Amino acid sequence: MATYRQMVIETALEWNLLGPSGAPAPLTPASIAELDFDTIKTIAEKADALVENNGSLPNDSGAPSAASSQESASPTPKRTRKPTT
Repeated sequence: MATYRQMVIETALEWNLLGPSGAPAPLTPASIAELDFDTIKTIAEKADALVENNGSLPNDSGAPSAASSQESASPTPKRTRKPTT
């Protein structure tokens, strides 16, 4: 279990786990230590698989993906109508 716990401490940057009260649980070594064996093992194994495969986690919602580029974006439309006076 200590190996799994250490893997999570070294690889997790953020999470969306909730504490017993339903509030977001902080990502700290202490909160990781409170996880049950099956949960910590699952998180550690998934993190290990990503590290071994040079994988990456999804971006935050709304963040541009690594595969996207500005070149694929729609160009800004040119002004076609002349202002009237």
